[in-house]
Amino acid sequence: MRVGKQQKLKEFDLSNPLVQAKLKERYGKNIPLEETVVSPQAVFDAPQLTTVAKEWPLFSW
Repeated sequence: MRVGKQQKLKEFDLSNPLVQAKLKERYGKNIPLEETVVSPQAVFDAPQLTTVAKEWPLFSW
């Protein structure tokens, strides 16, 4: 089962300095822009998933 739309890393806005720093930390100078990824937002938007509860805490003692 696949959850969320797959995209290439290069399809995202990678211009933020924090994003640039994390990419450099993980990959050095060889950022795999052709890497297939699924973003957290794509998982959140996936039609296969259903919200079980929106309130926290789930239980009240």
